[in-house]
Amino acid sequence: MVFGGDLKPQLQAFAQMVPDDPASDHALPPKTVQLIAYCVSLSAGCQYCQAHTSHNAHRQGLEEAKLQEILNYETAEVFSEAEKAVIGLGLAAGEIPNGATAEHFAALRQHFSERQIVQIVAVISLFGFLNRWNDTMATQLESAPIAFAQAHLGAAGWQVGKHA
Repeated sequence: MVFGGDLKPQLQAFAQMVPDDPASDHALPPKTVQLIAYCVSLSAGCQYCQAHTSHNAHRQGLEEAKLQEILNYETAEVFSEAEKAVIGLGLAAGEIPNGATAEHFAALRQHFSERQIVQIVAVISLFGFLNRWNDTMATQLESAPIAFAQAHLGAAGWQVGKHA
């Protein structure tokens, strides 16, 4: 049940808010965008967004092993240093209060341009909003993200909860 009624028009509008043209030279790869979104959603605790962003990251080519190792990112060998930098900021920025530090941005600057860092923060900000929106509205999850999350995130405690 959706607390706020039919949300399809709003969701289509949100799709237009994804930052930057993915075909441009300086845009982040789509799987990196979804990795960032998943980290923010995981940190914020939004089951709806965790299901969608993990499923989308996988569809964009992110390896399942990376989804399984997110919370061990600092020592996990499956991540590049650039991925570790975006994961660190994504998890920290999703916390309340926000845990982002100057060190997170120093790590990002080793791998990303200023324009890409703005894109990273835009993704974090967008998903900060979407996490609150979907949790507050108890937005109903579709079958594909539910199936993916149950199969790949269930061992880490993911449950559909109020989004059934």
